[in-house]
Amino acid sequence: MPDQPPHSVRRRSRGARKRFRHYPREIKEFLYTHPDILDVQVIGVPDDRMGEEVMACQMRAGAVPLTAESLRSYCTGKLAHYKIPRYVHITDEFPMTVTGKIRKIAMRTTSLELLGLQQDADTAK
Repeated sequence: MPDQPPHSVRRRSRGARKRFRHYPREIKEFLYTHPDILDVQVIGVPDDRMGEEVMACQMRAGAVPLTAESLRSYCTGKLAHYKIPRYVHITDEFPMTVTGKIRKIAMRTTSLELLGLQQDADTAK
């Protein structure tokens, strides 16, 4: 990597919400500090007004089920307002490749269908 400029970032390793940039890894690492989160993935979903919104997909864990509101209240005051996940999806497992990597593209497609945002994604292209 020494021949790459220091400011280069992989295209999908960050998201954009209006003029704000957010890095899913930063949000994911913060969410891991929540005691009831076993595993979480952060993806971006399209939004007409903001460009892209943050969505947290978490695995179902433990005795205390998390809701979107309880997760947002945990993040308030600890994360910048534009980094707080607008959508939360709780699942039993993440889609995986044969080699054991998480398929974020499949997660995004499923999330678009769940949220009814498929038409927004088609018009954003």
